[in-house]
Amino acid sequence: MADTIVPSNLRVKQWDDNFFTEYIRGNRMARYMGTDENSIVQVKENLSKKPGDTIYFELVNRLQGQGKTNNQTLEGFEEDLSQRSWPLQISLYRHGVVVPEFEEQVTAINLRNAGKSVLMSWSTEHTRDRFIRALGAKDALFPRDTGLSAGISSSYESTNATALNTWLTNNADRVLFGQTISNASSNVFATALATVDNTTDKLTAAAVSVMKRISKNANPKIRPIKIDGDAEWYVMFANSNAFRDLKGDSTIINERQYAADRGKDNPLFTDGDIIHDGVIVREIPELSSNRWLLQGTSSALDVGEVYLCGAQALGYALAQRWNTRTQDKDYQTKHGIAIQQMYEVGKIQFGTGASDTTTPKDNGVCTGFFASVGDA
Repeated sequence: MADTIVPSNLRVKQWDDNFFTEYIRGNRMARYMGTDENSIVQVKENLSKKPGDTIYFELVNRLQGQGKTNNQTLEGFEEDLSQRSWPLQISLYRHGVVVPEFEEQVTAINLRNAGKSVLMSWSTEHTRDRFIRALGAKDALFPRDTGLSAGISSSYESTNATALNTWLTNNADRVLFGQTISNASSNVFATALATVDNTTDKLTAAAVSVMKRISKNANPKIRPIKIDGDAEWYVMFANSNAFRDLKGDSTIINERQYAADRGKDNPLFTDGDIIHDGVIVREIPELSSNRWLLQGTSSALDVGEVYLCGAQALGYALAQRWNTRTQDKDYQTKHGIAIQQMYEVGKIQFGTGASDTTTPKDNGVCTGFFASVGDA
């Protein structure tokens, strides 16, 4: 009687499926990913079923007209559906490891099991960094990169001043420099940045509420995500220094002290998200503070960016999920395993001018700039 042997290709696919599941669980942005327009990170896998290198995200603006009443004629007065689109071009990202056969013999570690954890960490960190780069993008050329050597987020030194000024002008109704909306009124990025005081313009509960009101009053407004049907929420991603300042704000301390559950589970004694005024503030340590160098001066400000996000803030174009490839070399004495994924992450920007590409605005992101002084 012959034993049933599972083909190796099927085993590899099962491993790939488990890998992708664990990869999603390990991604701190996973809970905000979804396939519909109510998700902060909208995922589209259109290209997984057909060839191509670009996925388009769509927006149908709300109707602005007053309509007609009673016997008024409607024919000929219908309103045009204002549609916008935003393209996201995918790239192929991959990495791998090689384990010599002799080392396997010495350590008795299975090749796939040995490489799984490090490849898992790399893929999760890679996607996380793409999210961070997308949130901080202010150049129209992003996210289509020519390589992987660029830093995680934009900085004043590496981004063209004209591009920064254009971004600020286009997004004037969805930015906040420090505590005051008027700090951005010049529409000159360097000027607006210089208004941020390195001591007093820290992230506070009041600033969180201001950014929420900015988002609700922007044109078009930044839509909150809906949970359980009716509850509306925004999510703010903050660097560690800004999160520290918010955590120490007296308003936040009082809310946690008097409104949260008593005992060891109270947020005063645990590390976790801060909830204030319908905004969930989540710390992202990798959102390190940018040291923005003021043009024409030798001074620098420790200013970090925070991002208040609503629906369709980021787009995640996925053509091929993380999957494994193997290769034997040197007379099959060196065994390699690699992972790769065809995807891209970008900040969704819909045009607000005459066409899709004119006067693009960050669709679901309100960006805040706050003093982010490091610990002494």
